[in-house]
Amino acid sequence: NPNDSIDLAFSFEFLEMARVISGLPHSSLQETWRANALNVLKIGQGDTVKIGGRQIGGKTSRKTIPVDSRIRAVSRLMAIEDPSEIKGVSVQDLQNLEFGDYKIPEKRIDQEALKTIAGVSAMCLSQFPTTLEEDLKWLNENDPASGSSDLEAASSNMILAVKFRAAKKRSLARVMEVANQEIKSLQ
Repeated sequence: NPNDSIDLAFSFEFLEMARVISGLPHSSLQETWRANALNVLKIGQGDTVKIGGRQIGGKTSRKTIPVDSRIRAVSRLMAIEDPSEIKGVSVQDLQNLEFGDYKIPEKRIDQEALKTIAGVSAMCLSQFPTTLEEDLKWLNENDPASGSSDLEAASSNMILAVKFRAAKKRSLARVMEVANQEIKSLQ
């Protein structure tokens, strides 16, 4: 389902870990200007955010990364080293502008934000007990539609659960793929 998304409890620490696994430097959201921006975005610890799906937040285009627009904005905030880098850019712009938009003067900001988003997806994928490939192989071996099912070993509920889990993984993998394509286009 191309509209499938994953609900996450927003966490600054989770985004910081995503930056670290993506090879990015530590970023603090404690500075006053960043804290003020977070207040404008109305996002805090534990708020529900979405990742994946066809279009979540912001404008629709072929380039839109399927994440909650507040994640886009916070990822950009974490990449900004000094507020002068975004002079004339509003917090709403950070939330709504597509990656690579000319209003964000430093390409590095969007590149780091995209790496953070790809890192979030990778971290989410690592939390599953199996890989997408393992799920697809299991489904191929146990789905009655494939003709090779052993229904005693695989109940219809189990098949449905593995299909659901595989769909979530596909959605996360799609976010990583689109983010990585955008990173390359910004180089």
